[in-house]
Amino acid sequence: MSDRVHLKVELELLVDDAGALRQSAFERLQAAWSSDDAFPYESADDVPLDQAISSALGDAIPIQFPGARRSQITVDAESVDSSDTASEDSEDTDDTDDEAEKPR
Repeated sequence: MSDRVHLKVELELLVDDAGALRQSAFERLQAAWSSDDAFPYESADDVPLDQAISSALGDAIPIQFPGARRSQITVDAESVDSSDTASEDSEDTDDTDDEAEKPR
């Protein structure tokens, strides 16, 4: 048997419709709820964004892979002002090459 390999994957997920993501998570979590305790969310608006993302990713990424298994999914979500992303997008598209402009 080979040595164990530990991978850590980083994913950038851009959420365009947090309401739809929360609604989907609310329905998924409610359908899977098996505790004797009361379901912790009264509506989709009560589902925290990081919980909604964890739910969606957990549903999309299988627990078992051939010869491997994934661990718990951890999500750090932060809200970004759409005006901030517009200015970042314009900075990312700057295709000038400073090296080409310098004389050799």
